[in-house]
Amino acid sequence: YTRDEEWRIVSDVLDYPEMVMQVRALIPELGIHYALPLSSKMTIIGSLSGGPVFASIDYSNEVVQTLTSDFADSSFPFWNSEKSLTMEGQGTGISLTGSIRLEQDFSRSLGIAIEGGYAWQRVEKMSGDGSMTIDGVRTDFSGEWGLVKEDILTAWGETQLIFPTNNWDVFGQKSEDFILDLSGFYINIGFYLKL
Repeated sequence: YTRDEEWRIVSDVLDYPEMVMQVRALIPELGIHYALPLSSKMTIIGSLSGGPVFASIDYSNEVVQTLTSDFADSSFPFWNSEKSLTMEGQGTGISLTGSIRLEQDFSRSLGIAIEGGYAWQRVEKMSGDGSMTIDGVRTDFSGEWGLVKEDILTAWGETQLIFPTNNWDVFGQKSEDFILDLSGFYINIGFYLKL
């Protein structure tokens, strides 16, 4: 935002230099499958499996706000604020996977397969530790993750931010539950060996 005050120009810059979310998940599954031969060298296989989802998340972001005043061909920063947030979360959920696989034998031990399916994988509760640093002052916290809606109102307008946190001493209460949803369709193509 830039405002011309005749004798000077005031600039208000809100910068987000970095926002990172890393998700890791271990999903062991047990299931059943049914194989139907279509010919001597082609087989179709249907399968259904399920198991737990062990998930972890690392989240971090930075916010830098700077006010500068420009006059007489010079720029003077007169206010600067830096904020950073780091969070770690762990949670356990459920995975259910259904798929169909088509196998084509090239020989008795080598073939090619294509598999498609849908995996329903959700973790509905995450919790862990976090820290927030504002202009060099650090605050540590811990608890369940949630989503917060924050309204920002300035001279250049207004906007709404939605972000995860577990710092309820600052944000009071969550606006929405934080749900890690890894569900989706997938297709795999590859070769296989029969020993």
